[in-house]
Amino acid sequence: MSIISLLKLYLSNSYRNKLHSLGRGAMLFVEMDFILTLSAILSSIAILISILVLGNVFYAGILIPFLGWGANLFLARKFLIYKDLEKVDVSKRKIVNFLLFLMGGAGIIISCQIIIYFYPQY
Repeated sequence: MSIISLLKLYLSNSYRNKLHSLGRGAMLFVEMDFILTLSAILSSIAILISILVLGNVFYAGILIPFLGWGANLFLARKFLIYKDLEKVDVSKRKIVNFLLFLMGGAGIIISCQIIIYFYPQY
């Protein structure tokens, strides 16, 4: 199973859960949820860029959501991850949600460790 199919499985499960409570506007909240997940996963890269390239850790507040949005846009345009979410088999949905939760948590933990390494006085 490829990473793109795992992401489609995650999005399909999220869409089905939100469809019952939100109705027609569920897709907007699925996209926002996915952008937040990608932002958590890519936060360590944004912090490294802001410290090493831009010279200040406070630029990460702008870079983290921008990288999440950029990754979402790239995946949506290149791999069409939002296409046909209703047709995806969601039999393995619990392990995919747990896997993305672990990846997001690991991204945040690594980001905190990077900040502690470069700025121990904070």
